[in-house]
Amino acid sequence: MADRPNFRDTEHLYQVFDHILKEILKDPELGQKLANSKIIIQWVYHDPDAIVTFNFKDAPREGYFGDWALGPTEWKPDVTTYQSASYGLAFLQGMENPMIAVARGYVKAKGNLAALMKMMPVARPMARRVRKLLYLMGEEALVIPKKKS
Repeated sequence: MADRPNFRDTEHLYQVFDHILKEILKDPELGQKLANSKIIIQWVYHDPDAIVTFNFKDAPREGYFGDWALGPTEWKPDVTTYQSASYGLAFLQGMENPMIAVARGYVKAKGNLAALMKMMPVARPMARRVRKLLYLMGEEALVIPKKKS
């Protein structure tokens, strides 16, 4: 996984995530589907180190279907995952299967994994949107080329 695109540093990761989350969580279709999960999920990254937390339990910030925190937060997650930032970027683009990643040890998870599975139906449409947003942001270097079949 070392040959994959990755964020330059923590600040870059947070800038990219903030932009993507603002777009996805105000989208009536994707945002609402994520909000229906009614959970708090935390992604803990390394290389670079970062924490991204999604809150679909409490009232969202105005104009959005969910809330998010970049960095430490007081929200108590229902499930926390631990992975490299490059894996997280690949997952967001639909290039990784989270169940296989857990089995192979690329991702460690703690908490209510069944709750996490509630988000899987929205993963594919979200991945398409993330890829488009990366291009629109001028972050083409983060887009992982699709495998040729």
